[in-house]
Amino acid sequence: MASKQGEKKSAAKKPAAKSTAKKPASKATAKSAAKKPAAKAAASKGTSAGKSSAAKSASKKGAARKRTKGVQENPVALRSSGVLDAYDAYDLPPRAETRPKQPAAARRDAYDEYDLPPRAEARPKRPAAVRRDAYDEYDLPPEPKAGKKREKPPRRDAYDELDGAPGAGGPSGGGRKRGNRGFGFVNLVLVLAILSLFGIGAWRTMEYRALAEMKAVVSRQTFYPGTTVDGVDVSEMTLEQALDYWDRQIEPAYRQAAVVLDDGTRITAQELGYASNYESVLSGAWNTGRSGSLRQRFLRASSGRAKAYRVERVNYDDGLVRRYAAAMAAAMDADPQDARLTGFDPDTYEFTFTESAEGRKLDQDALVNALESALNDGGGAISRKIEVIQPAVRREDVSSQYGMIASAVTNAESSSSNRLSNIRLAVSIINGTCLRPGERFSFNETVGQRTAARGFKVATAYSGGSVTEEVGGGICQVSTTLFNAAVKADLEINERHPHSLTVSYVDLGKDAAVDWGGKDLKFTNTSDGDVYIACTVTDDKRIRFGVFGKLLPNGETITVEGVTTGDVDYKTEYQVSFELLSGQTRKLQKGKKGHTATAYKIRWDAQGNEISRDVLCKSTYQSTPEIIEYGP
Repeated sequence: MASKQGEKKSAAKKPAAKSTAKKPASKATAKSAAKKPAAKAAASKGTSAGKSSAAKSASKKGAARKRTKGVQENPVALRSSGVLDAYDAYDLPPRAETRPKQPAAARRDAYDEYDLPPRAEARPKRPAAVRRDAYDEYDLPPEPKAGKKREKPPRRDAYDELDGAPGAGGPSGGGRKRGNRGFGFVNLVLVLAILSLFGIGAWRTMEYRALAEMKAVVSRQTFYPGTTVDGVDVSEMTLEQALDYWDRQIEPAYRQAAVVLDDGTRITAQELGYASNYESVLSGAWNTGRSGSLRQRFLRASSGRAKAYRVERVNYDDGLVRRYAAAMAAAMDADPQDARLTGFDPDTYEFTFTESAEGRKLDQDALVNALESALNDGGGAISRKIEVIQPAVRREDVSSQYGMIASAVTNAESSSSNRLSNIRLAVSIINGTCLRPGERFSFNETVGQRTAARGFKVATAYSGGSVTEEVGGGICQVSTTLFNAAVKADLEINERHPHSLTVSYVDLGKDAAVDWGGKDLKFTNTSDGDVYIACTVTDDKRIRFGVFGKLLPNGETITVEGVTTGDVDYKTEYQVSFELLSGQTRKLQKGKKGHTATAYKIRWDAQGNEISRDVLCKSTYQSTPEIIEYGP
């Protein structure tokens, strides 16, 4: 007993040995400390009496903890087995390196301060597997593998974990006093916490009421008090009502502002690009004070200060106004129209002409300025500036420039009925032909192939230097008459062929032979106006051709002159005739001389003076042999 009292006295003077591991502040430990105050008393009783009955009846969990504490009493075994690391998981203060062995009662007192389960008596060292099971009870980290050295943390005394220095009284008595003080502190904290909760609840109630009031103010659907737009108070309107009011009552006066032109045309500002930002202004005014924190919105809504907004308007779009003026100019601008030839009637030999027309040109810049000025003034009437352009040629001027340019006539009274029929048919086909400037005429293409199916008949014709009968005979007189009229009309002759023999209906050198698939008559309209060909066969069997169009300049005229330039003697041929007696003769065909001729194109002025004389063409006509028959 004396030895035990000495040990207690020594334990009172010296601070309790520091634990090698800090106890974890887990919920399980806190629960154990709160629910087992009797365990401390049992541990104290077990110190004086040795092995207590309470230690024997401890649960499996308590037994595991006691075995663990037994290992803690032997620092050397603790370090060698790696248990020190497991204590580190509880974050207990480190144990000193060397410390004298304390009495069991003193050690249990130190454990009481941590509210640990009572410690069992020293027990034999258990195998590593058992120690690991004990660690498992505390959910400690696994024991390190053998052979690994770990750093030894410094040991701390168990008293260092308490709020003060080592107690003045014995271990058990000092622990109980500190526990009482801790309980009083906890009570004080609980009271303060309850009071705080009541205070917080009251503050929350008042804050909720204030928030409800602020929400009621800022949640109004109308504009905030004192809000005006263009001088109109909108405080009692919702955004939709304000937009509808502006669209129906305010904006029409601006967008329907009209400008009336001098021709009665009416155009509105809306059509010319009127624009207004009233929608964005109203939306912005309504949204003012509806962003930010609740307090900021409340202060804006309840300030009562007037807030005025202005709507910006654009009365027109300059680009649209200019496009409108350009479109109007395109519709009304017109170049002056000169009178011109539109047609010719070959039966009446009359021309038709268009009337001349004045031109107009709108001053677009003046119209743009007038429109924009009127729209800025809210609308009105304006006049346009239109330039009138006079035509260069009027109908009376052009009509005097057109007429029959030239004509040609040949006599067909010696023609047979078939030949005259062919002439009439060809003339009817050509009559009324119009040649545009630069257009070429072809006799064969115009008249076509001369066939019986087309109405042509067999009549006398020249072929290969002799007189024959063939379908379409006699139409060469038509081509010859047309050739002379074309030359006099100053048309360009492209192709012309003389007959093989001389003809009686025209001067030498002035004829023009045609043959389907061979000889053709072609000429081109080189004037700057249309040319019309009119032709007919009169009752006195005269073939008349007239070329109508723009008259030759300065009253000039053209004539064609054929000049015989030489003769070709004919030959006499003799043929036997058994109808004649020996020594008798008769003339079967009279001989006819051949000729050479040159045609000239002569230009005359209005006074009848010759201006020029040009070779038109040259021709050679074969002679006709004289044939005499004689008896054998």
